Amino acid sequence: VTLHKVTAPLPECADDSARKIFGDSVNVSIGTSPKSIYLSVGKTAEASLKSALDGIAAKPSSAATPLRMRLSLSQLLNFVQSIESTPIVDGMLSALGSGDDHVRIDTQMIERGSVTRITIEEGVLKAASSGAMAGAGNRGGF
Repeated sequence: VTLHKVTAPLPECADDSARKIFGDSVNVSIGTSPKSIYLSVGKTAEASLKSALDGIAAKPSSAATPLRMRLSLSQLLNFVQSIESTPIVDGMLSALGSGDDHVRIDTQMIERGSVTRITIEEGVLKAASSGAMAGAGNRGGF
């Protein structure tokens, strides 16, 4: 895999929210090989990409998983709240409880296709309901 690194400064007119997310510049690392492309974006883009590639190299004969995603809604909402707090985000966060706030997506290959399983925990549904109630009188979004 050949690594490529791009660092692009945010323009002077960039929104403050973008600066809170990316800092003063956006770091992008791309890994290319004859049959693959790997992409990482963020403050630790290069280190994250190298770590992922090292993990792949450690188990070269293992079957690849086409898609595996884990999302913690509370972590995402706390991040959003750090940029701009809204009644909707506050309502969603107040509804989240004992760690049942995950969305998981797992895909596996089968003969002539794939199977995807999406799991949404109960806390995510409660948070969505609380966010909708908090925003019922508010026409604004996040």
